[in-house]
Amino acid sequence: MNELISLLRTANIRSATIIDDAFDRTPLARDLSQDGEKWGQFFEDLSGADIEIIKRMFPAYDDLRGDQLRSSDEFVAILWNSQEKLRSEIIHPLFERYKMDKSQDLAYLQTLKTNLEGYEIKLTTAGRKFNKAAAEADLIIIDLYLGSTQDDEAMRSSVDGLRTVIQQRMANPPLVVLMSRSARLEEKRKEFRDKSGLFESAFRIIRKTDLAEEGKLPRLLTRLAEHYQDSLKLATFLNAWQTGLRSACGRTADLIRTLDLADHAQIRQLLLTEEGEPPGSYLVDVFDLVLQHEIEREELIIDAAIKLNGLNSEAYPPPYVAGSPDLQALVYRSLFQNNGRLRLRNPNGSPVMFGDVLRRKPAPAADAPPAIVNLPFATIGPLDVFVVMTPACDLQRLAAKRVLLLKGSLVPLTPANWSYKETPIRTAVFETTLNERFQIKWDFKHIEAISNDELNHILEAPSGFQIIARLRETHARELQQKLLSNLGRVGLIAPMPATFPVTVEAYLPGTNAILFKILVSALTDNQGVCFIGRKNNEQARTLVLCEDACEALCQVVQSIDLKIIHPTTQATILELRTSGELLILQNGVDYPSMTDQDFLEIVSVSAATAEKPEEKRVVGLIRRSGPWIEKPLKGKYLKMAGIVLVVSD
Repeated sequence: MNELISLLRTANIRSATIIDDAFDRTPLARDLSQDGEKWGQFFEDLSGADIEIIKRMFPAYDDLRGDQLRSSDEFVAILWNSQEKLRSEIIHPLFERYKMDKSQDLAYLQTLKTNLEGYEIKLTTAGRKFNKAAAEADLIIIDLYLGSTQDDEAMRSSVDGLRTVIQQRMANPPLVVLMSRSARLEEKRKEFRDKSGLFESAFRIIRKTDLAEEGKLPRLLTRLAEHYQDSLKLATFLNAWQTGLRSACGRTADLIRTLDLADHAQIRQLLLTEEGEPPGSYLVDVFDLVLQHEIEREELIIDAAIKLNGLNSEAYPPPYVAGSPDLQALVYRSLFQNNGRLRLRNPNGSPVMFGDVLRRKPAPAADAPPAIVNLPFATIGPLDVFVVMTPACDLQRLAAKRVLLLKGSLVPLTPANWSYKETPIRTAVFETTLNERFQIKWDFKHIEAISNDELNHILEAPSGFQIIARLRETHARELQQKLLSNLGRVGLIAPMPATFPVTVEAYLPGTNAILFKILVSALTDNQGVCFIGRKNNEQARTLVLCEDACEALCQVVQSIDLKIIHPTTQATILELRTSGELLILQNGVDYPSMTDQDFLEIVSVSAATAEKPEEKRVVGLIRRSGPWIEKPLKGKYLKMAGIVLVVSD
């Protein structure tokens, strides 16, 4: 406990707010909305004397129907606060279920309060009106459903209130723990995180029934506290970006406003007419660059970006919400213009622009007009593309006699074919309208030149080609330079690591040395992510497990009956129970490639020997699935098999 208290102080986590509707002194009408039968009994059993008592407290009683009374927060509050004035046989059944749920929740919350106070955290509590209590709290623990109904409306109360709190402190958001006794907690956590505007590293969930489990809450708080300062750097950057973007947009709009109709006319007559470029496309390009310049001027953004250089990548947290981080979505947007820009083209120039990507149209329907025969590129298939490499100015003025096309091939984006190698030249990510993802491998030995008439012909023909995307100028120019001269290059932002969901199963060796599968529910829903990137100028693969999966594996190691484990492995498991070295899985382990035919070791270095990497300890094994799994483990592998992970793509 002392270590956790010290960690919380170091992370400057000193105050917490517990938010739960159980802390509300008075229920709302919707808290009793599921007690329709009890309401019916209540109204039927009222005597004349009972009604007179109620009318003195609620004069509008005779003016409202029964369903209106049930929906009145004021009426429900009066009944709740005046229970001693009414006969117990009519009032107690009405609130019986609500009181039982409230009592159960308060018992859970008392356990939570006791634990937090033991960690020397200054504590406040709040019900549905929690904005003031949460305004400056370092840690917010909030119920998924702020309401007895446990429905979407009760969840909206929680989400909307927390989002308001976070928006008021974007540069200094709190850590958030979402709790519930509902079985839908895990199902709803991603939706809650996204709608509340939280970063994953500052967000966790816990079941109310787990609040009393030894070690569960301390482990959760440890993970949050370890990465709180780095999470604040991300939040500060996002806040600076949003604030700076608004300022930059305002300044850009002011500059745009200085150009009136006369100025646009001069630009068109003195520049665009000669260049053959339409003013709409030209001005979008210019003002994009102006906006970028104004964004780069924002000191808050640059200062926050500098602080991101200090992120501790050596001790990053594991993924928490299931699902692969979609880094490829960022890469795609950095390489391609939005397809909305395809509508901006010169009506009097070439039908294509520099960087346009052409792909064969889908096969015509059976009742379509007969296809035009003798089209060029008959051998180009549906997984082939062309990119336009002719300089933009020649296309705009129709000065080029023939349009230069570079052929590429669409290759499905999978772990097996992802590579950082410089050859073959490729575009890292391409997305289709069908939500498919490919890489484009460019073939510099397949170049075509086509006349403008032929180009129009293949674009108009039902079985011809269509423009499906446009590369950003930097990437298109890089391809052009590599194609034409190979003497100069325009650098690109290095593509982010690729990420792919993988299937992971856990095993342990039985007394006969044959592996048996451990049932770990947290590993059943694609809880593993394979990152493929680069380390030390070589391609590297890392398997990262979600926090729930790591937690579940730790629990299995703690609870497994050693009598069913091979004697050679038992000592390793006993050491894992006391050392916590299995948490190395949170930071990622080497992931076997398609060609690996043997075990990879999962190595942990304890704190005592962290400065001596040669004194390594192997705490587990990892290998691709295959028929080997039915054979006994042999030799040194039995001692290393504290956990055996079997992976498949």
